[in-house]
Amino acid sequence: MADFSFAEFEGCIEKAKLRAQVDPLFRTLALNDAKEALRKIRGASLPDDLTVVFVEPGASAFKDPAHTRVVVLDSSAEVAEELSDDDLENVAGGGDGTGTGMTGGW
Repeated sequence: MADFSFAEFEGCIEKAKLRAQVDPLFRTLALNDAKEALRKIRGASLPDDLTVVFVEPGASAFKDPAHTRVVVLDSSAEVAEELSDDDLENVAGGGDGTGTGMTGGW
């Protein structure tokens, strides 16, 4: 598994959030197995020491341990406009794989 940059990680999170708004099966996957959902977006696994948790809006907050990223998914009702075919392709296809060297702060 190759390292990846913070920018690539943030891009994967945003793509997952967009896809979760329009794809109920992906949303369920993200809520139940965030690493697997992000692996589908990225096309590769996340670093072992990084944990991501997707939650529904209004979910109870919890004290997250080190190396955990909690991401609140927008409700599908909050989608302002329909995604274009290109946007959907980008969401379904994952990142461009150009990131290098994930750094600390997790």
